[in-house]
Amino acid sequence: MITGGYQRLSAAPKETGNNVAHERMASPNINISQPGYVYIYLSNEETTPVEVYFDDFKVTQTKSPVVSQQDYYPFGLSFNQYQRESSLINKFKFQSQEHVDDLGLNWDSFKWRNHQPDIGRFFNIDPLAEKYVYNSPYAFAENRVIDGRELEGLEWAKSIDTKTSTTTFTVTMKVKNSANLPEGSMYSAAFGIGKQVEESFKGTDESGMKYQTKVNLDFDSQIDTKKDFYLDLVPQVEAEGAPADALGAVDNIGDTNKNRIQVVVSANRERNEGEITRSGAHEVGHTGGLHHPESRGADKDRNGIKLESDNLMRQSSESNGTKINGDQMKKVSDTIDGNKRN
Repeated sequence: MITGGYQRLSAAPKETGNNVAHERMASPNINISQPGYVYIYLSNEETTPVEVYFDDFKVTQTKSPVVSQQDYYPFGLSFNQYQRESSLINKFKFQSQEHVDDLGLNWDSFKWRNHQPDIGRFFNIDPLAEKYVYNSPYAFAENRVIDGRELEGLEWAKSIDTKTSTTTFTVTMKVKNSANLPEGSMYSAAFGIGKQVEESFKGTDESGMKYQTKVNLDFDSQIDTKKDFYLDLVPQVEAEGAPADALGAVDNIGDTNKNRIQVVVSANRERNEGEITRSGAHEVGHTGGLHHPESRGADKDRNGIKLESDNLMRQSSESNGTKINGDQMKKVSDTIDGNKRN
């Protein structure tokens, strides 16, 4: 039960000869923020008997402009719902798709198939299943609900905050400890690399689009070396043609779906924490399609992007920089979109 608050409206009548003048009384506005009841009563509390007449008594209600409100868990299950009394029911809610609750179905009807928000899965097979062989044919938004949305039951699409023009990348990496580091050292190296990726891969491109990056590390899952995107902490780089003193490598430049990111964590010489974290972030940049300068000492890479002296993608012997510029972030974004189409 909610009451709007006690308002005492007392005013003694003004006597003018044999007549009694009327005095207008009004209550301040009372804001009610949740459903409930309001009790309204009239009471004459004068200490001496005085006849008081109430007429033209009105109570007006100004409804909130908010018709309804829904909060959602990442896969679309709703909670904390509110709908104004006597308002029309809107069935097009989560991701602007129709919610079907007839006969207790409780599913969202996307254009190409139907989604069960309570389990985060479609119960119809993906019409584009053959195009995305790495993905479950029943997965909702490829399980990437943090940085993307479901494109009408067909495929994942990158999220863009249209109010702030911000694109958020999520880098999810499994971790392999090929160097047999002690557990504490393994966690320190992996989390250090993840933190450096988040700090380096952000910026604004020429169009005003802002970019930021979040990193998720998975230490527990089994690794499929042919299908997974994973960070491999190694004693020495294993790659055809790689120099003996290489500090890191990726299997395929520009592959953001499946890749092995090797980072040397122990060798004939000790590497400090800063070298390891920078190398890891540098190699993640390669998975996003970024390159070194065209030649030693050059100020542009093979994509034609200018690399400042403090840029992360310069060779370690040239710079210890950790910066990634807006043009590079745009390149990473285009690479991700290209991988989704291919």
